[in-house]
Amino acid sequence: MLESEIPERRSQITISLKVSTDLNLAMLYNQLERLQRIIACCLRFKYNCRAKNESMCGPITAGELQGALNVLLKQAQKRYFLEEMNLLARGQHIRTSSKLRSLTPFIDAAGILRVGGRLQHTHASFDEPHPIILNADDPLTRLLVDYEHRRLMHAGPQHLLASLQRRY
Repeated sequence: MLESEIPERRSQITISLKVSTDLNLAMLYNQLERLQRIIACCLRFKYNCRAKNESMCGPITAGELQGALNVLLKQAQKRYFLEEMNLLARGQHIRTSSKLRSLTPFIDAAGILRVGGRLQHTHASFDEPHPIILNADDPLTRLLVDYEHRRLMHAGPQHLLASLQRRY
């Protein structure tokens, strides 16, 4: 056979990625910033694999870090409030026996569970009248408290708590 008669063979590589909600990534890291950057890199990789014409490169942006934090928050909320989130996503009311019932929770546009209530017409930022709901026992909550403590330059407990309650 001549070289021109040999049929061309192309190889195809398939990558499969499955994110498990059973794995709690916040338990593996002791700094929120590091965990956020790792998740942001994974999300960028996922985007670059799916986008054929354009790819993201360069330093990680603030938007990517916020997207990574949103992924971590949703994962933490699903671990503790899965039933409530499913009911709210279907437009149903949560059960009267739920711990969240008194908070009148809702799911925002990003898919994050937040406190509802009558402060919806206030002139404050969206986070203040509708803080994000987190379980106190989750490792991500510990990372958020530690991050905020360092961001506030080791402020006292009252200042730290007030700062955290503006968003969470």
